[in-house]
Amino acid sequence: MLKSTVSGNIWIGIGAVSVYLAAQAILFNDINFSYLALLFSSTVFSYLLHRLGKPHLKTFHIVIGLFFGSLSLLYFIFHFELNSVLYLIIPTVITTNYLISRQIDTYSIRKHAWLKPISIAFTWSWCALGPNWLDSPSYEYVIIFLMIFCQILSLAIIFDVKDKSLDHAEGISTLAQKFSLPQLKTLCISIALCAFALMVIYSISYSLPLSLFLWFSKIYILQIIVISLITSNRDSLYYYIYIDGIIVLSGLYPALHIFIINT
Repeated sequence: MLKSTVSGNIWIGIGAVSVYLAAQAILFNDINFSYLALLFSSTVFSYLLHRLGKPHLKTFHIVIGLFFGSLSLLYFIFHFELNSVLYLIIPTVITTNYLISRQIDTYSIRKHAWLKPISIAFTWSWCALGPNWLDSPSYEYVIIFLMIFCQILSLAIIFDVKDKSLDHAEGISTLAQKFSLPQLKTLCISIALCAFALMVIYSISYSLPLSLFLWFSKIYILQIIVISLITSNRDSLYYYIYIDGIIVLSGLYPALHIFIINT
């Protein structure tokens, strides 16, 4: 069941929802369920397109992804909000470039080692804040954006260790090819610590509740441990379950926190 959830990209869709919930809990925003549904479906569909043709992606997994993604999209259609669609234009452009990278060499995100993880981190951070922040932009949102950016950047860089040899054969440039594994781990842990430092800055400046501070501190500690345990021969499921799992876990308690506040 877990393998089907991972392969059907439901896991990564839950991750996108989780990061959004974490950001909204920190900012004390109400949850926009219409946007949340669109975010889940678009994440599932885009990762399905990206992973089409991969040996681990079976027809059954595609059906699972399409089914749950379509249910979520159907909810959004019945609760349509134009600002949610407009807000996702920028990440859609970035994702489209990423998906068609094999056909466009010169401008492909995948051809530039740093650009690939940076674009992934930017997209996730942008989507996590949601359209609310355009209505009332502030330094508060900027700090949260950078905090999420650093967390996802750290995970995106180390994730490429999984496909290091395959990426090289396909002409895709990644930092995993340019640095040794110990160097890459040091880089990713350092970036994760930057995310933690930003959380401390936010906590001091905007009085983050202690329970949320402790929760995210545990997430960053767990992230550092998961990165530290990566070896060159780790099974691909380790990356899907534990690296992506860090993202999924990040929003579990914040979601409960929002529920408690609203009730």
